[in-house]
Amino acid sequence: TPKFSRDIYEVRLPENSPPGQLVVRVVATDPDEGSNGKVQYTFSQASDGSQQFFELNPETG
Repeated sequence: TPKFSRDIYEVRLPENSPPGQLVVRVVATDPDEGSNGKVQYTFSQASDGSQQFFELNPETG
């Protein structure tokens, strides 16, 4: 099971933030061996409309 560096990530972003600004870095590790220890990041509860404003690297968060 992946372990995140925080239990909850809460972020406030000013409306006039420039494009490309880092909003939050999510970090998780998985102690399993091999491919079972690989962590992949995805949006799970974000609306399609909000996903167009954010980029999430599936390998680094």
